[in-house]
Amino acid sequence: MKEQDVAFIAKAFNLDTEIVKSSVEDGTLSKRLEDAMSNQVVYSGEDFEKFKNNYAEEVKDKYFGELVDLAKKGEVPHDLHSPIKGAVTEQLERQLSKKYNVDSYSDVFELVDSINKPASNKDNDEFLKQIEELKTANKTLLEEKENAVKDANDKMRSELITRDRDQILSSIPFDFSDAKADELEATQTRAKKILQNVFDADYDLDYDNGKLVVKDKSTGELVKDQATREPLPASKVFTDVAKYANMKLKSPDNGGQGGKSSGKTSSYESLEDFESTMKSQGIRRDDPKYYEEYKAFKESNIE
Repeated sequence: MKEQDVAFIAKAFNLDTEIVKSSVEDGTLSKRLEDAMSNQVVYSGEDFEKFKNNYAEEVKDKYFGELVDLAKKGEVPHDLHSPIKGAVTEQLERQLSKKYNVDSYSDVFELVDSINKPASNKDNDEFLKQIEELKTANKTLLEEKENAVKDANDKMRSELITRDRDQILSSIPFDFSDAKADELEATQTRAKKILQNVFDADYDLDYDNGKLVVKDKSTGELVKDQATREPLPASKVFTDVAKYANMKLKSPDNGGQGGKSSGKTSSYESLEDFESTMKSQGIRRDDPKYYEEYKAFKESNIE
């Protein structure tokens, strides 16, 4: 095979010329060309135009939304900032010229000068009033936008926290071995609600660098492992609260329970009544008496 043919085949199929030569000699050239073609897509002129147009639409749809979001946050790419700013300025010029009946002007500065030359003091006062109204309207719109974004972010954050909290509550190894079959679901729901209320009294859930963390309500500080100073996993804090509240948990070794019945009865009508009484008596959650009273309340099966 001639050198020019070898070079043509190598270029057409993106192969090394030495590989083409050796393939001719050992009879494997057709196999190499077949392998090379398997990764290629050959378009007709009509199909390529369809592909080009469809792909352009996909790219536009994909990145248009991202550009809109960046613009709302004032983070438009530098090469797009000037065209967008220019378009917005031109639109504002047309609106102002129509509003104040200014037909002839060379640029925005001349337009502003024409607007600032009212026919009388009355016109001037009206103009200033309109300017102030525009400022107020603009400020109101900005505040509404900021509040809407904040509300949306807060709602999403709250929903994510609720989802993660519910998953943790469902993973707590409560021991329901003593519950009757027809009361099991209600018993599980009651246990989760009690644990959630006890947890919420002292702690808050939040996100730190995308990770669910626990904060102490009284200090606002992260709850950390005393040995490593790393934030404690939320599931660990929930489990610890369940243990402190003497809730019955499964033993990882023999299925035993996390607490024993005190035999006391409770005089509290509800969890809110219990919490209110503890607060009025100055009994904190780290006081042994709190958990003794709470255990009696829990064992009374009052929700």
